[in-house]
Amino acid sequence: MSISLVIAIYRCEVAGTPTESLDIRVRQFSQISEDEILSFLTNEPIHSYLNSTSEIVSWHFVALVERSELDNASQGQEVCAFIADASQFTKWASNEL
Repeated sequence: MSISLVIAIYRCEVAGTPTESLDIRVRQFSQISEDEILSFLTNEPIHSYLNSTSEIVSWHFVALVERSELDNASQGQEVCAFIADASQFTKWASNEL
């Protein structure tokens, strides 16, 4: 069975305003293509909740930054990673996409 690990970036919005908070998630998928993974991430419902001041907090999918196939990893082996500069993080945290 083919296992893909992906690193996905989500941006936080509070009351409809983007914040500087990013959620970088490692997600697992089995036996589907990168296009199918991207479609899944793009179309899944936005996670939202009320914060302590009753504002809507939502986490919006921004980018799929890495996909790696997991094959019999050894102890301590790097299995999924990415490198980005500060300007890329700024784009992910804003509405510049």
